[in-house]
Parts: sequence; C-alpha cells; structure tokens
Amino acid sequence: MSSKQESLQALAEYLRPRYRIPDAGVKTEILDASNLNPVEWLRKFFPKYVSDPVGNFTDFADFHLELLDWIFSLQRGIALDPFVAIWARGSAKSSFAEFSCARINAMKTRKYIVYIAATQDRADDHLQNISSMLESKVYGKYYPDAASRRLSKYGSSKGWRRNRLMTGSGLTIDALGLDVSVRGAKIDEDRPDFFILDDVDDVEDSIKETESKLITITKKILPAGSPDVTILAVQNLILETGVFAHLIDNPQFLTNRILSGPIPALNNLVYEITSDGAIIKQGNPTWNYMSLERCQQEVDKSGITAFLTEFQHDVNAGQSGLFKDVIFKYCNIEDVPDLVKVVTWCDPAVTDNDHSDAHGIQIDGVAEDGKIYRLYSWEQKASPVEVLTRAINMSIKYKSYHVGVETNQGGSLFEELYYRVLEDLKISDRIPFAEEKATVSTGNKVHRATVMLGAYERGEIIHVINDENTHEILEKALRRFPDKKPFDLVDASYWSFQDISAISPGIDVEIKREIPVRNSIGRMFERQRYNIFNNPTADGTMTRPSLRILK
Repeated sequence: MSSKQESLQALAEYLRPRYRIPDAGVKTEILDASNLNPVEWLRKFFPKYVSDPVGNFTDFADFHLELLDWIFSLQRGIALDPFVAIWARGSAKSSFAEFSCARINAMKTRKYIVYIAATQDRADDHLQNISSMLESKVYGKYYPDAASRRLSKYGSSKGWRRNRLMTGSGLTIDALGLDVSVRGAKIDEDRPDFFILDDVDDVEDSIKETESKLITITKKILPAGSPDVTILAVQNLILETGVFAHLIDNPQFLTNRILSGPIPALNNLVYEITSDGAIIKQGNPTWNYMSLERCQQEVDKSGITAFLTEFQHDVNAGQSGLFKDVIFKYCNIEDVPDLVKVVTWCDPAVTDNDHSDAHGIQIDGVAEDGKIYRLYSWEQKASPVEVLTRAINMSIKYKSYHVGVETNQGGSLFEELYYRVLEDLKISDRIPFAEEKATVSTGNKVHRATVMLGAYERGEIIHVINDENTHEILEKALRRFPDKKPFDLVDASYWSFQDISAISPGIDVEIKREIPVRNSIGRMFERQRYNIFNNPTADGTMTRPSLRILK
C-alpha cells in the first residue's frame, strides 16, 4: 500500500465515527423502531431527558401525551392545526419542543424547521440541545442519516454550527431571535415548514415591545412558511399582555390552535405566609413529578412571588393592589352549606373588539349565618350575547334567583337583550333580570371595592373551590385592582356582594311573581319581585332590609 493510500485510509478512519460513515465491507444491521409508541420511543432514544435524578423513568401527564400524539401524527405535506402549550415552568415544555425536532428528523416529515425564541442566544441554546440529542449513540444507531451532518459534494460539512443544523436526512434547523426577519427565507427551494415558538415572552416586556414581537411573528415570520407549515408554541404565562396571553382568549392569530393550558404546577393551591416564609398547605399536582414537595422546594429557593408567576401563571403576583394583604378563606364545593339566596351579577362591556374592556360575571350565595360563598367567577372579552348566555347558563347551574347587570353602559338595551337571549335559549323557568347603576351614592370603583374589602378582612367571604377553579380568576382580579385593568370582575363581585350582603338572619322575604307582561321588544317575560318585611327593633326603629326565601 502506497503512502498516499495509507493517508487516505487514515483520513477515512478519522472521519468515519465523526460523520457516522459505515465501514465498507461491514454489513450494516437494519434496526427498526416503528413499533414503539411515543412514550417508548422517547424512553429508548432520550432516557436521561425523561428520567428523574436517580435514573427512574418519570410518568407523563395527560397534557404531555396530548402533545406527543400531535407530534407523532405529523406527515409530510399535511399541515396540522397549531399546538399551543402553556405549561408551568418545570413541565418539560422546551424539552418536548426539542423532542419534536428529533422525531421530525428521524421520520423525515419536514425539511426546514425554524426555532424561534425572544433572543438569538436563547434560540441558539435550544439548537445546541437538539444537536446533543441527534448525536446520541442510540439515535445514531437507528437513524444514521438523521444523526449525521449533511456534506457538500466535496465532503465538507454544510451546516452544523451554533445557529444552524443541516442533517444527512435532509432536514435544516435554524435558530432565530425575534429581532431577525425571515421574510422570504428558504434553503435551496425549501421554505420553512415547521415553526417552533419557545420562550418568546419576557417578564419585563412592555406593551409596546409585545406589539413589536406580534408584528414580527404575524407579518414577517409566519407568512414565510410553506403551504403545509405547522406551528408549535410553548411557554409559561408570565405576562398578562404578552404574546402567549394573546393566544388564550379570542386569539387574533393561530385562531385554529389546539390550546393546552394554561396548566399550573398545582391546582387548588393554598399557601400560608409564616415567619419562615411561604408554606404550601394544599394543592393538586398536574404532573406527578412536580409534587408538593418539589413545589415547596421551588418556593423556598425563589420565593412565593416567583413561584406564583413562573409555576402558577399568576401574572399579577407581587402587585400592590387593594386586596394584596387579604388571606382568603376557602371551602370545597361539596362543603358549601345550604344557601338562602344565590345571585348572579355582570359588569359588561358594550363592545367586543381588541380595545374594549372585559366582561365580568360573579355568582355568590349566602348562608343562614350571613357568610357569603363566592361560587363562580369569570372575566373575558366577549360579545354581550356571549356573556349573557354564559350568565344565564351558570345561573341555572348554581340556581340563582336573578341575573343582575350594571347598566351604566348600555342602559335598557341590556334588559331587552337579556330577555331575547333567554327566549333564544328556550329556558322554561324564566330567570328574572335585575339592574343597578353606579351613582354618587355608591361611590367610585375603589370606594365600592373598599366596602367589600372590609367583609374580607372580617372573614365574612369564603372562596369556593369548584371544578373549574374559578376562584383563582377572582383572586387575580382582586390582587391587581386598582393597579391594572381589567376591573370588570371586581365590579361584578361588588354588585353581587352588595345584593347578597343584605341578607341577615331573622327577616323573611316572600317572593311573588307578577303577571306576565311584554317587554319593549314585544316578548313575554316575568319579573320577580322581593317584598321586604322589616321588623322593628325594641326602640321602634326599622332594621336594615334583608332577604330570606320562604319555602
């Protein structure tokens, strides 16, 4: 063998393991992993990513399995509905986004992935994690082309650097910070056919910065995709006005998205502030791996405010609102005592565009002892018809005696619309309409909320933990008031509070129904009237009117 041949052979031996070039004359074993389900596939190829610190495989939560099924259903040439995963920190959301790249690469279901983050450095870090996955020994054994670097016709690597991976299977993955435009980006003839949005929000983003990001995403990045482009978006909710907040209710882009979340680390979280810091007293983990013990460790490490923001999606944690020092009282829905009256109140907006206020709905009940139980809370942007429909349906569920609306905006139009919705729903038992207006005597929003604050401080109001955990929505609204909008749920909760707090033991109220009459739009309805009988005190003065339903 000549010295030239020896040099070429030495070079081949050097390059073979680096670029996974099979040894000539050695029969390559054909390995098949097609019979593995998604969980088995992850555990086989990336065991350290799906194991606890001592090496035991972790269980997957239902939301993990939903995303895995979505990833494994991807086929070339077919666009899937976008998947938006809003999970708590520590729920492996970025790992699953990186897994998707490894799976796509192995199955050759896409040609060009763009991995997008808030900054270029952050996007580059995700790409380095993907690179480590592709270079694993087991992955390379089963998918040698996918694990190798793409070579030029001269044998040099075409792309395997910090912000770009080009694999032997034909896949290109680019890392992109949101300050970089990809309008018209393509590799040879391929436009991006898979976008990943990961950690695009920053807790310090202003509304203006978020608007800039939204413009970049919706007008520069997404339009650059191919006809079959598919989108995966993952992040915890850290900002009330951020990009991911825009993807929860009434999104203006990715309108056909599959929404997974927001999913907190703990449902029904109850904690206590002590001299030793915050102590978690109660909570139901949404993923077994993030146990109460692990969550407490996070609280001990970073503090309760950071935990509420990063793990619970509480974007209002740490704000200095009117109710910031209130320690809320709780009970489970099954432990609510018999209630003598239940009411529903709405604080509406008259429009449902991007610049309108939200609607608020609060349903409260009062027990014989005068304690108020907050049964259901809701706050979103929606149309007036949608909010009244929800209010009526929830009133039926919780057996409200009437639906009240604060009518400073819209006036009598809401009463007419209410009975129209009631008739359209074909509700046999007509739930009466009530209304109230904010006046000089009721004071402004802060004054009204301060009246309600006193009842909280006296322990007269109890938050009910229902199946939807709507008490958390109410508490977020109270914590941010009056520092940050929307204020609608706080106002709805006041009107419900002032209606229901008229109840005190000992005074009976008889419910009478008037003869059906026609409203201003000619439809039949019934009004319900409370006749209040006041009992005089020993000195002959009248007690405050209060209500009890006669059975």
